[in-house]
Amino acid sequence: MEKLRSYQAFDSLEELNEYVHNVLKSFDLNENTSKVFFELSKFSVKVLGVCWLKVDTLADRVGVSYKTAQRCLKCLVDLGVIRRVAQIRVKNGGQGASLTIMCPSVLTCREESVEPYDTYNLEPFEQSETITSKTTTSLKDNVLENDTTFIEGTVDSWFIRMSSPFFNNKLIKKLWKKAQQCFEWYCSLPYIIDEETVTRAFKVSVYAYKVRRVKDFGAYFFSTLRNMIGDIESELEAQQRREAKSPLFYDWLNE
Repeated sequence: MEKLRSYQAFDSLEELNEYVHNVLKSFDLNENTSKVFFELSKFSVKVLGVCWLKVDTLADRVGVSYKTAQRCLKCLVDLGVIRRVAQIRVKNGGQGASLTIMCPSVLTCREESVEPYDTYNLEPFEQSETITSKTTTSLKDNVLENDTTFIEGTVDSWFIRMSSPFFNNKLIKKLWKKAQQCFEWYCSLPYIIDEETVTRAFKVSVYAYKVRRVKDFGAYFFSTLRNMIGDIESELEAQQRREAKSPLFYDWLNE
């Protein structure tokens, strides 16, 4: 227990409760991730901010699959809300259940951040000034960065149309790569990028940037899209479980 207390993140239960409230208010967590985080907080009161629930136990309590619980934990870790510390069993030296530790400093960093780390420009591009011979070099750079015909074929046209009012070519390609990675890594269905899901994630991210000054737009877009894919995956898993449990009836009318 003394070792666990060395990880204690809060001085009082009130501080822990305030942190949980602020995280749920400040981050756009999907339903499953919110439930996982809230469940972790319920088991973090004996040593304030420290939880040692096993993943399978956490999954059972929240009512999700083991894989979904792992995805939710990874999302929280990526956002900096929690960190996971691996433990070694004293008796046999094997790996024990990891500790989950709340990270209150993430909210302080979020509040202090005013501008994003990357140079994303969320204002529409202005028309170019009249060009003289002295600006020939910069003209080439501007054309390559702002003329979307240079990235046609490498980025889907609907994504270019949606993002070009806000970003230059380099950043459009970076965001498109993040969308591809999300579907490749987290979607169990054949590798097809769903336009509707990506559009929703993009709009949510732009709105969050406008009203909350998101620290890193690319990372926020990636996590938002990943959470949406996680919701779709969870629904598919639930549907498969329902179909597996449903009784089979003989179709007398079509025989």
